[in-house]
Amino acid sequence: MLTVILRVKVLRRLLLTTAACMFISIMVSLDRFLPRYRSKRNVVQEPRFRHQHQSVGQPKFLDEILNLKETWTWKHELGGAMFDEDGVMLSLKSPIVTSIVHAFSPTTDHAIRRMFADDFSENSYRAITPSIAWHNGSILLVQRVWLSQYEYGLYRPTQQPIANEWLANFLYTQTFDAQYTPISKGYILGIPAPLNDAEEYKSDGPIDPRLVWVNKKLYLTFHIHMFTVYPFKAQRGRMYLWDWEKRSIKKLTIERFPLVEQTDINWSPFEINNTLYFIYTFDPFRVLRCDVSSARCQFTSHNMYTYDAIFHYYRDHLRGGTPFVLYRWPYYISIAHSVLVTELPMTKYGIYTTHLVIISVTPFRIVYVSEAMEYHPDFLQSLPIVREYAQVKPVVFPAGLLVRSDDVIDISAHLNDNCAYVIRMRGVKALLNKVINLDVKLLIKRGPPPLVVNQFVRNVVKRIYTDIQFMGEEDFANKSSE
Repeated sequence: MLTVILRVKVLRRLLLTTAACMFISIMVSLDRFLPRYRSKRNVVQEPRFRHQHQSVGQPKFLDEILNLKETWTWKHELGGAMFDEDGVMLSLKSPIVTSIVHAFSPTTDHAIRRMFADDFSENSYRAITPSIAWHNGSILLVQRVWLSQYEYGLYRPTQQPIANEWLANFLYTQTFDAQYTPISKGYILGIPAPLNDAEEYKSDGPIDPRLVWVNKKLYLTFHIHMFTVYPFKAQRGRMYLWDWEKRSIKKLTIERFPLVEQTDINWSPFEINNTLYFIYTFDPFRVLRCDVSSARCQFTSHNMYTYDAIFHYYRDHLRGGTPFVLYRWPYYISIAHSVLVTELPMTKYGIYTTHLVIISVTPFRIVYVSEAMEYHPDFLQSLPIVREYAQVKPVVFPAGLLVRSDDVIDISAHLNDNCAYVIRMRGVKALLNKVINLDVKLLIKRGPPPLVVNQFVRNVVKRIYTDIQFMGEEDFANKSSE
């Protein structure tokens, strides 16, 4: 039955292709005589230099860069789905190899510990959420420093009183060469942030950094949990933009979209034609275009669905991870993360997975989402889960992405909120070319309806953890299984 459906879809695409070619021929002819009617409004133009913006400060590829020592190597077949306007169009598999090529921890953790006047050793120092980007021929690292004092005191109360109260989060930066050898001393970025006194939740200071180049300038995006709206009824997380050269900060705002009743986090940044964009949410698929000088953003006109959908923690599973990087125009790639919340046998624990995502920017739409990426079981079990009161399965959280060659990408991520690593992924060329070439051939112009992508991710995770029931099942009760 699936074969018949696929053949029908392919035939329909071929007919559309023929019609499209005839239409293009007519338009080209008209274009010669009616140039004054051409409009560039709401159209993303192809960059003059396709890879210029992603390779700012990047050295030429060297064989030794791609031949770093790899540990915890894991070969597997990575499944995934392509999407069109009807939903899941096609499922496919491709061989992939993941491995570990560098560990930032515990070196950075020890260096950070020496920077704090913590006379009573009241903090646990976790260097997590590592974001990486090319910068002046080197690799720049910015990562979150989590002191975890408050959470530990909340979930692990002791008789020992706390003498000094600290911000829960800072940002740490350091520079490495192309082989991840440190070439500078690391230091704490001096980004002031208020002390958060919320009783039910405390995550003050900047967290979850992502580096992105825009118009040959480097920017850092991150989240701060604080009061931002008067009257001061509730503290909410907001996204901020840090100019790396000017050392200045601006709060990112969205026109005609009041960010009052919800926390905003995990926006996925990328650049097109010297302009900053964010994937605001994957499902429904919403894209922001931002002016870096004012930090004002607006939803693009490419969105198929209403822009004011409310985020649902138990339903909106696929969320931002690394920035999106141009692979082959107009296709960008990223490693996203997903979260499902347990209901039984344990309640309200997060189950995290990572997914390779491909988007097109002409027009904006989701093209492909992989199933859960796999890592060596020994790697996943090599460190304890820090937040065992909120997580029961290993957590890989991605924050940075470097395209090292057309077949190799490096992903900076942390494991179990404990330590930070660089994960190498080999074999992406065959997978990406297969998806992109098929998408080009079929002339797909619209992405899937709402809930389709989240339903796909949910089904993937449910197949992995058959002994767990998840919250939010009622949101998908009326949708058939993929």
